[in-house]
Amino acid sequence: MSSSETLIRAGGLRKRYAGEGGRRGHLALDDVSFELAAGETLGIVGESGSGKSTLARVVMRLTSADGGRIEYCGRNLLAPNREDAAFLTRQVQIVFQDPSSSMNPRRTVRQALSEAARVAGVGKRNMEDRLIELLDAVGLSREKLDAYPHQLSGGQLQRIGIARALAVSPRVIVADECVSALDVSVQSSILNLLLDLQRNHGLAYIFISHDLSVVHHMSDRVAVMKSGRIVEEGETAAVLGNPSHEYTRELIASVPGLEKH
Repeated sequence: MSSSETLIRAGGLRKRYAGEGGRRGHLALDDVSFELAAGETLGIVGESGSGKSTLARVVMRLTSADGGRIEYCGRNLLAPNREDAAFLTRQVQIVFQDPSSSMNPRRTVRQALSEAARVAGVGKRNMEDRLIELLDAVGLSREKLDAYPHQLSGGQLQRIGIARALAVSPRVIVADECVSALDVSVQSSILNLLLDLQRNHGLAYIFISHDLSVVHHMSDRVAVMKSGRIVEEGETAAVLGNPSHEYTRELIASVPGLEKH
């Protein structure tokens, strides 16, 4: 359930990747603006190359923007001072697409989660209890603490990725194609976990996917991206039930059964 409190407010975001041999390059973000309220899910949908993953990286400060502004609760998210940077790290976290590549293969689950928990100020005395609490929150047993990534399934690894994001008690999680690398049989369990965590912790999600049916299932509002621009945005039911942009209609038509919703 969403509230009226605005957590993230972005305006006029631009990002161009340099081309080779003097070429102009690729405009990945072209005047992108959006807002995210506390407790809601904003779905960002579009085909490959639409700019949605670049948007995720800009929000997480993994890629710099060429122009525009993002504020989190009034603080400059794109160029924070040292104090704000530490605050923003605790407030906004990301779950990546490929769970196997987002973990160090030489580190156990315990080591990965402990590192994140220390950022949140968890000390040695309370660390074990906190790690067990995190695993329980994502439906894994404490025995997984001493496992290495190669000993876990894709679904288990993504649960660890979610637990690592939860370790700092964020208010916002950016989920960038977080189920696209998983078997279809596993995807629904991860999506339902995210919904449960949202209900239990009041999380807000920026949920990025090329899969319109997944976005339909997860999102309160949806923004449709094409060629670096948001071409349509609104309540999910309204956008998918009565799309105004031709590109949105094409996306809906490509998903069997979605037009009936």
